Amino acid sequence: MKLIKNLFRGTNLDFEPNHYFESNPEKERKAVHMAQSPLEGRYEQIARKACEIVLAIYNSPLPSHQEIVNLDNSVPEGKEKFGELRKIGKQLGAEGGHWLMVLVAYRAVALSQGSVRGVRYFELFWQHICGWQY
Repeated sequence: MKLIKNLFRGTNLDFEPNHYFESNPEKERKAVHMAQSPLEGRYEQIARKACEIVLAIYNSPLPSHQEIVNLDNSVPEGKEKFGELRKIGKQLGAEGGHWLMVLVAYRAVALSQGSVRGVRYFELFWQHICGWQY
């Protein structure tokens, strides 16, 4: 995938699409840096949608771990935004794995212009997708 390969171009970091969690501070810093500019193709629109959802739910009571896992099966009335955010994570995970999810999450945070601090909401709603943990 070109977008993810670009994430590591010009570095001594190897990239292999993975569908598991990988802690790598250098890759994380590179993703944060790249997220300050628009993403390629439709991933910019996905990041904008994710930002919009997080801003809409930012002050809502957070669901429990089990409620989030259950979003994969059914979305309760009034919790549609939670289900949408989870669906975005699953889509990104299937298309590009962990690092695409990281990049889009950081881009969504950048798009919030300081309204969203950090990627904690993404960690919460994307837990167990490509090894994300809350």
